[in-house]
Amino acid sequence: MVTIGTSLDHCHIPGRTDHHAVPDNTCVMGMGIHNEPGFRTISPIPSAEDLVKEMLKNLLDQNDPDRSFTKFKDGDEVAVMIDNFGGLSTLETEALTQITLTQIEKDWKLKPSRSYVGIFETSLNGPGFSISVGNITGVSRSTGHSISKLFELLDAPTNAPAWPKNGYANIQLPTETVNITKADSKDIDSASVKGPAFNADVFTKALRTACTRANEAEPQITKYDLLMGDGDCGEAVSGACTAILSKLDSGAVTQSGSVFGALDEVASSLEDIGGSLGAILSILVTAFTNSLREYYGAHSGAPLAAAAFAHSLPPAMRSLMDYTGARVGDRTVMDVLIPFSERLAASADLADAVHAAEHAAQKTAAMEPKFGRASYVGDRRESLESLPPDPGAYAVSVFLKGLLEGLGE
Repeated sequence: MVTIGTSLDHCHIPGRTDHHAVPDNTCVMGMGIHNEPGFRTISPIPSAEDLVKEMLKNLLDQNDPDRSFTKFKDGDEVAVMIDNFGGLSTLETEALTQITLTQIEKDWKLKPSRSYVGIFETSLNGPGFSISVGNITGVSRSTGHSISKLFELLDAPTNAPAWPKNGYANIQLPTETVNITKADSKDIDSASVKGPAFNADVFTKALRTACTRANEAEPQITKYDLLMGDGDCGEAVSGACTAILSKLDSGAVTQSGSVFGALDEVASSLEDIGGSLGAILSILVTAFTNSLREYYGAHSGAPLAAAAFAHSLPPAMRSLMDYTGARVGDRTVMDVLIPFSERLAASADLADAVHAAEHAAQKTAAMEPKFGRASYVGDRRESLESLPPDPGAYAVSVFLKGLLEGLGE
């Protein structure tokens, strides 16, 4: 999925008397719901048609290597979301929606099978909107699930109050455009792959210690993020760890009696972090669990050991790298995850890999940010005598060290 926002002004946050403002007859393309600065200020304000045309070009132009994160082909089944930042009238939102739907079909040969329009993620009174385009065909290609199944999931009942029950849905079932091979569609959750013997007490102690250490580090993580980001990283990490601890207390993490089920519960808690850190960690744990399932499917009867983790983590990292362009040196959580994975794969020694992760987290303090919010707060960065470590990278290194401690190594 790709997304881009544009706004006429900043939102006004209750309790704050000092507000930045966008000049009259000006709009900012790329502005976010938290008043994150955009990448292009446009004055005078263009027509709605020209504005949408440029936004779609930034989202869908496959010839732009800096922005073509998601691949689209003529005829792909797509879903579109138009999000009102909170300050647009219904008339304005509907007009922008119709312009978007017209142009995406005419200029990009994509006819959305689902369109969702409303106030989904709002900044109270932000006079702006965003366009998001999800390539359902692309998801089908990469996951092996049929397009019909994916739309069935999109259409599934939900008690989320703002989610439209049908919206602008084209109720005609889409034509299948993906040939799913046997390898793509294999069920890695097969009951025949029960997995290795699982010591729930050891797993619980290690996970509990890791979450406790990450919670204890929340003030430091928050301090680092306040200097370079918006200050919510520590709270998000603590929230996820608290959720995991709650599941441990209830027995939900280990009640399946399988390491696969336990890891699935961890992944679901990481989804609740939100933001890029939550997405990256959730994708990684899910991919790692699937990779581990495949390993034990091919090595039935093998014990649960570091060698299995060392074998299963690199494929999971490769899967994660399909979702982010961040690599070592970009000052993100990937600066820790990649060295940790490489060292574990090389040595099958968890302690050795954790030490590499700690060292890598500290190295981020000397790096210029290239991804995330820290990459576009240059005025704040220039006022600092020295940069702190990346908060996400630091948080993960603390968690991994706690995991090692809990295992008694």
